[in-house]
Amino acid sequence: MRKLEDIERRLLNWSRWKAGPGVGGLGYASVNMLAALGGSSRGAHDPIPIPTMAIEAEETDCAVVALPSELRRTVEVVYLGRGGAADHARMLAVPLPTVRSRVCQSHKAISNWLADKAQGRQNQRENDARLQSVVLRNITNR
Repeated sequence: MRKLEDIERRLLNWSRWKAGPGVGGLGYASVNMLAALGGSSRGAHDPIPIPTMAIEAEETDCAVVALPSELRRTVEVVYLGRGGAADHARMLAVPLPTVRSRVCQSHKAISNWLADKAQGRQNQRENDARLQSVVLRNITNR
């Protein structure tokens, strides 16, 4: 089983969002423009912060919360914790291959959760459209 690229991107965005400080309105990280343009003591080669998409991160957070506890804990340790893979395995008290397997299982579970949510939204739109057409027919038939 492999990591899913889009879910990996979402989880990295989620981890920046969970870190908290620096998250601004409208889904963009707060940036001191003077500092970003080199008007402060920042080094000229310091990276500009990556924007954090808050709405997507909130949805990802709901998907993470919905994971079974062992997968949720693994995601939290891997994406929010410090250290490398060996440190994560030690923190979770499982072998490294188990950590990797759980991360891949989490990716699949989050992908399925998001697909189910998207399907639910699509079903709701279809139901709303049917109801709207019935209401319009009743209004025009009066």
